[in-house]
Amino acid sequence: MKKNKFRTMGVLAVLLIAGLVAGCGGGKTAKEAEPAKEVELVKEVELVKEVGFVNEIEPNDDHQKAQLIDAGNTVTGEFQSDDDEDCYKIVLSQPGILTVSTESSLDIYTLDIDSLDEDGDWDDTIAEGDYINGDEGDKRAEANLPAGTYVVDVEAYEKGPYKLITSFRSSGSTTATATGRSSNNNLDKLLTDFEEFVNDYVELAKKAANGDMSALTKAVPLMERAEELAEQLEDASSDLTPAQAAKLLEIQEKMLEAVSGF
Repeated sequence: MKKNKFRTMGVLAVLLIAGLVAGCGGGKTAKEAEPAKEVELVKEVELVKEVGFVNEIEPNDDHQKAQLIDAGNTVTGEFQSDDDEDCYKIVLSQPGILTVSTESSLDIYTLDIDSLDEDGDWDDTIAEGDYINGDEGDKRAEANLPAGTYVVDVEAYEKGPYKLITSFRSSGSTTATATGRSSNNNLDKLLTDFEEFVNDYVELAKKAANGDMSALTKAVPLMERAEELAEQLEDASSDLTPAQAAKLLEIQEKMLEAVSGF
């Protein structure tokens, strides 16, 4: 994901915590506070839309109709038939490594990164996806590309839902190791820390919802953790494996579900 997407998630976390504290012991009855809570939730959802999760928009069934997305977006899509083709256009402003992967229970038979050929046709396939761990629904393709416009082509043998996860690492990235990726152990620990933060946030939200004033003393340290984690995730964003990116999405969804419950 793009670094500013994680910064937005960090800002969102801070705003959510601040909103909970503001509602803790604020002198309003639950009935009086409910409209304001609904307005804040709408604002929170609008912010989440900027974090990097987008939905497929039809028609995008050929390269000319490819849906424009950012490198770093995670797309929720669906094949409408057993011969459906979904295309996504990505514009790179600088050279670097583009990685795309799918997650689905379907048999994904095509995951290509394409570019225009000399005749101006989208017939130049730069990278073809390989299956991950032998799973037919999980494929991954990666290419070191110059700045330019590219199309990610996804196809399956059957209709149904899928996720397309994209990431980009610029050639001048300072977060890459000699092997081109950060330590998986470090990234796993970072995701564990983020999940613990979300669990602590949920606990704080419960206390604030019940008017527990002790939430005030824990809010500031939690805000600081939110900002610190957002910065760390920014730096590691381009090195997440598809499985780690999926875990991150799961944790973020857990946080949003918790928000909607208070």
